[in-house]
Amino acid sequence: MVESKDAVYTESPLPIGIKVPVLLGDLNSVHIIWISLGEVEGFLDEEKNGAVVQAILEDESCLDAANMGQLVPQQVYVARFKVDNLLYRARVLEVKSDGTAEVVFIDFGNTDVCSEFYHLRDELSGIPPAVHRVQIITNSGVEDSIDNRDKLRGILDTADLEVVLEKSETGYLGRIFVNGSELDTGDLTQASDLQKETCLRPDQMTPTANNNLDNSSGFEVGVAVEVSVPHVETAEEVMVQRLPNLGLDNLMCNLEALNETGTLKVEQCPKLNGVYIARFSEDDGLYRGRVEELNGDQVKIRFIDYGNTENKTVGELLEMPLDMAKVPPFAIRVRIRCLLGVEHSQGNMDLLDQMLMQDGIVLTLESESVGDFTIGGQPIDVSLFKKKALPSIPARPVAKECSTKDIAEPGNVQGVQLWS
Repeated sequence: MVESKDAVYTESPLPIGIKVPVLLGDLNSVHIIWISLGEVEGFLDEEKNGAVVQAILEDESCLDAANMGQLVPQQVYVARFKVDNLLYRARVLEVKSDGTAEVVFIDFGNTDVCSEFYHLRDELSGIPPAVHRVQIITNSGVEDSIDNRDKLRGILDTADLEVVLEKSETGYLGRIFVNGSELDTGDLTQASDLQKETCLRPDQMTPTANNNLDNSSGFEVGVAVEVSVPHVETAEEVMVQRLPNLGLDNLMCNLEALNETGTLKVEQCPKLNGVYIARFSEDDGLYRGRVEELNGDQVKIRFIDYGNTENKTVGELLEMPLDMAKVPPFAIRVRIRCLLGVEHSQGNMDLLDQMLMQDGIVLTLESESVGDFTIGGQPIDVSLFKKKALPSIPARPVAKECSTKDIAEPGNVQGVQLWS
């Protein structure tokens, strides 16, 4: 167990009902931003405190490494952010079995999966987080697309920002003012009626410790949704995307635009579990992918928005823009409940793949990773799939009179295999 210096922090209070200056931290969506309070009489200057924290963390020589096996969820450590390779204070959301942990950086608001952690130095343990999560009141009808996020970030990054905050049960709500005037969302694409009905509320779009069922993925346990199945992993496990999928369409358009500009650089130091851009050999298109295996200059990458994998060399991985890296995967892994226990054969996989290429596939999640599928309103016909063979029990050999010539080699008695 770590010492109390890796503490669970309490946010400092923010002024309510008055216009105050702020600095933009991270932008989770067009509805959710993270802000640091500027200089306001009677309140903590979080912008200045954040700069103090980063100045202290520049000296890495005084940091004590934290054992991954002793990390405690919801406690704060120092972690290395893989995009810029710098250290930041980070709250652990989930400790994973692969030697990594999902975190949120408490002075900026963005999330990452990290593998390098340190205990907090004493002078850092008493400084509250430098950012607060705020739901933007005026953006409720705006489509949460990559294009809209980029536009909004461009507006907020270059402006003098102020907010008027109010407190709700879920946190802070805020009206945003840009260079003295209230934020105008007229240039942002409005959500369609279908998106307004099916998308999650802004206050549900916070980062979670769940690696598969992210709140922004559009899936909820017990809710039937139409899906496509871009990849069959095994005879009982598939990768699914929710339909319609305008967010993925926008992502692919942005990747194509990057491809055309030729500005992407080769990733110089790829890491296990890092997310990069790579070309898929079958269509030469660019896709987002996570490194699942790293062996010298050879990597196995899983395309996170579709689920399929491909072997690459390190030199084929391209740097991913930070904004694009923050967008959650559009495909989630689901085990098909009625097929649990079928034989993991190529024949079963081909049959499942053929079934799920049709339109009208509907998924209802029973849990975060197991669900029921219907095809055109009908459940999957389990009888078509070959079941796993039950293990055979060797017959007990009949006792007989034997001589030394009847003694078999270990593992085989008169042709009956006893172990493999």
